[in-house]
Amino acid sequence: MSYLVLARKYRPQKFGDLTGQEITAKILQSAILHQRVASAYLFSGPRGTGKTTTARIFAKALNCQKRVSSSSKIEPCDSCDSCLEISNGSSMDILELDAASHTQVEKIREVIIDSVAFSPVKGPYKIFIIDEVHMLSHHSFNALLKTLEEPPAHVVFILATTDFHKIPLTITSRCQRFRFLPLTQKEIFLTLQKIANLEKISVDEESLPLIARAAQGSMRDSLSLFDQIVSHIPSAAAKDLDLASQPSMRIERAKVEEVLGTVREGFLTQFIQELAHKNSKKILELTSQLLKEGYDLTYFLKELRESFRQMLIEKSGFQDENRIKKIVLPVNEFSLEELLRAIQYLTKCAEQMRWNDLPHIVFECWMVRICQKGLDVEQVMSRLENLEKKIVSPSGKTKILSSPSPSFASGSLIETSNSNSSIAGSAQPSLLEPAKIVAPPEFSGISSFKLRSAAVLDSLPAVDLMTEERKSFLENKDIEIQSQERSQSQIDSEAEMSVTTVLEKPENNFEEDWKKILNTLQQTKPMLLQGLEDSCAQLKNNHLEILVSNSFRLTTVKRNNNFLEECIEKVLKKKTPIVLKVSEVKIENKERDPLDANLPNAEEAAPLETGQEMEALEEAADSELFNLTEDEKKVSVEDDGVKRFMRHFPGKIGKIEKHP
Repeated sequence: MSYLVLARKYRPQKFGDLTGQEITAKILQSAILHQRVASAYLFSGPRGTGKTTTARIFAKALNCQKRVSSSSKIEPCDSCDSCLEISNGSSMDILELDAASHTQVEKIREVIIDSVAFSPVKGPYKIFIIDEVHMLSHHSFNALLKTLEEPPAHVVFILATTDFHKIPLTITSRCQRFRFLPLTQKEIFLTLQKIANLEKISVDEESLPLIARAAQGSMRDSLSLFDQIVSHIPSAAAKDLDLASQPSMRIERAKVEEVLGTVREGFLTQFIQELAHKNSKKILELTSQLLKEGYDLTYFLKELRESFRQMLIEKSGFQDENRIKKIVLPVNEFSLEELLRAIQYLTKCAEQMRWNDLPHIVFECWMVRICQKGLDVEQVMSRLENLEKKIVSPSGKTKILSSPSPSFASGSLIETSNSNSSIAGSAQPSLLEPAKIVAPPEFSGISSFKLRSAAVLDSLPAVDLMTEERKSFLENKDIEIQSQERSQSQIDSEAEMSVTTVLEKPENNFEEDWKKILNTLQQTKPMLLQGLEDSCAQLKNNHLEILVSNSFRLTTVKRNNNFLEECIEKVLKKKTPIVLKVSEVKIENKERDPLDANLPNAEEAAPLETGQEMEALEEAADSELFNLTEDEKKVSVEDDGVKRFMRHFPGKIGKIEKHP
């Protein structure tokens, strides 16, 4: 007969043999006792926690012919024909499917939907056990909905999955869900110890805890590891070999570490101690040793994180009852903040090592970073308390420290008459000879350098704040600094005004020339003069800069640029280049036309009112050229162009024509 692995050999056959799932077993037993068996059950949980095993035991109990029952428990007899057939996997009433190989709708219809109508052969129930049900396709789930919700009375569905979130809600709502929790190290250790006694295998006290910790809550993984370790012993495969009678065949910790690939306990403790001592050189040497010996850094990092977790638990005062054997770790050499910081770094290290092509470099960098010294909360608080003690004297009067820390950002730079140094604290000025506050050389070009009274306070010796001499000196110095800041702010505001203002006043000698230029344009080319309306001119660096109010007038002036240059050359007696720009500052409209100010001998009289313009029109109407009607007079008076024309060109209106 072929060898049967321990995971199958010692598979539980009754509810009482289950490990770590007592609540689930109790509910299922009560459902059978009270005849409240549902049509569908859903078992979800990590691998190796007993989902399929519990489904088989539940199927046994439902179809068992000689059930052993009591007031609160019920167990299959495990000796009748139905129980034996289920144990051997030959029962025709128990149909166990692997969803990964039956994902198509046709197979679900063929195996389940078309066969549910048939009655069971021997037992009262026909049970469908679908393992890894989350592997079914979306269409297969939809095809199973109706059958799952309203199956025949003799059909029971048991679905098992390791990924509950992949199952549609329409399926889970039709099932009773049972969550299978990971097994604790203590539960796995006791089960392994029991199996070792049944197999007559001698194991030391430190070996089984390593296997239980490496299983990570999975009973099947622990049995597979234990089977592998037993096979590693020389001559262990011999038939009827009693390992307990041979001391040399005893399973020891070293062999378990060799099979599992874990580092020695002493090496792990030494590594953690070097991290506590901040010895980065030794840490890199130990990491190099791990790589030379062929250890997996990912697995070692997992062990390291678990060790720091145990130190954090112990530092917090919590006792983990499920922990079997406690490793002696240097808990007292770490503070609570250091443990938290180390766990965060180790977690980030694990995330980066997963996606990096050189994981050992990532591991070394994070280990060196853990070795870096940092301030915890207690150290910061103690420093603040010491600082408060130095500031406050025993008499309760506040003192100012004689050694302030300089800071360029706060402007705490001084210059004394007895020293050329410019750093605060290098020389202490006296009260009769106060410090002169100056800016450092790199701030000499900045006009907004602020002078603060904190620089003066830092430069003073430790004296009583309540003395009259000290009060008067501080008041005078504050007044001086405030006046400096006020004058400096005025300078800054004037500088900003000079920068932001685009239109500057021209020089006095150029104002007369500009008036002559405008007068010449009025006589020779009035249309160009209209383009220069609301403009401002300034003579800069042998060129004339003219700012106009909008882009339309800029285009008008550019068309007559040559004529304007000739006119300027006649007035200024030299050829001057012209630079035309649109003003970035909006020019406010004045009450009277801006061109009136540029005209020579312009009168300051207000523009004609409506009545005066009507009189002018009436005078023009009396002329022999033509007569205006009342509507034409009204339109002429209200027209802005006529008004502007009458102000600049005196005379009478000869004729008005309307163009389409």
